[in-house]
Formats: sequence, C-alpha cells, structure tokens
Amino acid sequence: MSIWNKVLLGLILVASIALFILGARALQTHKHWRNQANQLEQELATELENHAELSEQVRQVTLDLDAQLVDRGRVWYGCKPDQVAPDTGEVSVMTDLPDPHRIEPQTVLWVFDEADFKDGGRYLGQFTVTAVGGQDNRQLQLKPTMNLAGPEHQAERDRLQKSATRNGPTWALYEIMPVDNHESLAELDPETLKTVLPAESVEEFVTDGQLTTLADVKQRGLRGKVFKVDQTGQIVKKDGLEQEVQAENEKGKYVRQLRDYEELFRQFDLRRTEGIDREKSLTRNNNYLAQAHDDAKRQHQYRQKERDWLVADRQRYFGERDTVRHHLEAVQGKWAAIRAAVAETIKTNQAMAGEIARIQQEATRLIDQQTRRMAQASTGR
Repeated sequence: MSIWNKVLLGLILVASIALFILGARALQTHKHWRNQANQLEQELATELENHAELSEQVRQVTLDLDAQLVDRGRVWYGCKPDQVAPDTGEVSVMTDLPDPHRIEPQTVLWVFDEADFKDGGRYLGQFTVTAVGGQDNRQLQLKPTMNLAGPEHQAERDRLQKSATRNGPTWALYEIMPVDNHESLAELDPETLKTVLPAESVEEFVTDGQLTTLADVKQRGLRGKVFKVDQTGQIVKKDGLEQEVQAENEKGKYVRQLRDYEELFRQFDLRRTEGIDREKSLTRNNNYLAQAHDDAKRQHQYRQKERDWLVADRQRYFGERDTVRHHLEAVQGKWAAIRAAVAETIKTNQAMAGEIARIQQEATRLIDQQTRRMAQASTGR
C-alpha cells in the first residue's frame, strides 16, 4: 500500500469520525429541538385552551361591563370641585380622566361626593353641563337642574359649599343615576345604615337576603318578597321563575323591593317644590293676616278711643240727664204748687162768684123792693 493510500485512508477515517461526531451532534440537536417542539406544542395547546377560556372570560366581562354601562352609563371619578356660587349653587369642576373626557354641553350628570358615608359622602344632586373650557377643556361648569336660588334652598347650597371646600374627597359624575341592587349597601353595618337611610327603610336593608317568614315580613311592614330556598340556601326556581313562599309561617329568603332612585328623587324634588310653593303661599297668607290683624288692631284702638269718648259722653249725658231730672222735679214741684194755687184760686173765685151772685140777687131784690115802694108811693098821691 502506497503512502498516498495510507494518507487517503487516514483522511477517510478522520472524515468518518468527524461525520460520526457531526451526525451524533445533529441527532442530539434534532432530539433536543424535537423535545422542545413537543413541549412548545403542549404549551401552545395549553395556551390555546387558556386563550379559549380567557376569551370566554373576556366575553363575559365584556357582557358584564356592557350591563354595568347600560345600568350606570359613563362615570368620571376624581373630579375636583372649585367654586360654588353662593346664591345659585352653580359650580366649576375639574376632571382629568379619561382624557379626553367626551363630556358635551347640555349633558345631564348625577353628582356624588366620593367621601366615605361616615365622613359626609352623599348624593349632591342633578346638574346640567352649561360650558366646557379651561386647559385642555378639562373644566366643566355645572348648573343644578332644580333652581337652588332663594333662602329656602340655603341648606342645599351650604351642603355643596361644604363638600367643595373640604380637603381630600372628590366628586364622581354619573351619566345615569346608579340603579339599586342588593349588593350596593350590603357591606354597611346597621348603625351606619341608620345614619344614611330613613328609619323606616333600615329594616329592609338589614333583613335583605336573610331567612324569615312571610308573616314576619307583613308584621314588620317590609316591602319585598319571600322566596322558597333549597337545602343550600339558594332560591328555588321553576321554569326559570323564582318561587314565592305562600304559607304565612314557612321560612324563606327575604328579598327587598328595589327602588328607582331617579324617579324617587324626581318625585321628592317635585314634592319639595310643591311644599316650598305651599310654604310661600302660606307665608303670603300669614302676611296678609298679619296686616289684617294690624289693621284690626288699629281699628280696635280707634274704636276703643271712640268707646272711651262715648263712655265719657255717656257720663256727661247722665250728668246732664240727672240735672234735667232734678230741674224737672223742681219744675214739676213748682207746677204742682202752681196747680194747687190755681185750684185754690179757682175755688176762691168760685166762692167769690157765688157771693157776688148772692149780693147781686140781694141787690136786685132790694132794687125791686125799692122800685115797688116808689111806684106805690106815686100811685097813692
């Protein structure tokens, strides 16, 4: 064998060893990447399953979000009130998020103080956006939909002023009045509920979701229904409808009647407006009555003076009457004396007339007698 054959054989051997090593390395690499591919395929399958599950969750969350938006509409949190007009209740509010906020003029918003209930967080009222301006159009000018001018609305304006000037809490602007649900106030204890709800409504919120009887609900005057429950405490349904308790003493889950707060606030505002108008009317009537009372009092004083004058005049009249009476009595006494004197004079005159008549008769008799004597004497001669 020649040297070249040996060299060639050596080169072939070296090349074979290199090819063997490269083949083994390629096989190892192929095995590694095949394992990696299988693992990635498994992970991909798992991720695809997770993606399908997450897609379903996203779809459900989207549906829940749509349901929330349908019931609640858009909400702008963290809005900072600036100035409240002391005579009208108009207020300037600064909003940062979202950017842009997409609030247009003439938008009606429901405003809430975001402070905790215990710190004065409350519903502040319904407002209309009258202007949008300021830096990046982030400043909103809000006007109450109900007229807050006048002394009868001083409490509402003070509440807005207090909320706007308090440090820390901001306002939340709702496009739609939040709807009532059974979870909104479930975390509040009864003592806190007593501070934020009317006394007659506290029992409904405390008992909501609790087991009780229909008779107990009627006795306590709670508004709502009592539904049948199974052994797990879930409400029994038949054909998709919740089954109500029929027997008075049968226990079930009490579900309070939900409220339409937008309609309630509208009715309350209407009643308050009617009450304010009625109060103004009563005030006007009271003022009229007060004026009439003052006029009557002046008339009374005038009539009292007139009465006093008449009483004095009456006393003068009585005095003059007594004087006239005394004078009349004196005149009547004199008249009686005169009448008696006249009667006596008449009697005397009558007596004198009788005497004169007797004297005249006697004189006539004497004259006749003398005449006869004279006649007889003449005849005898």
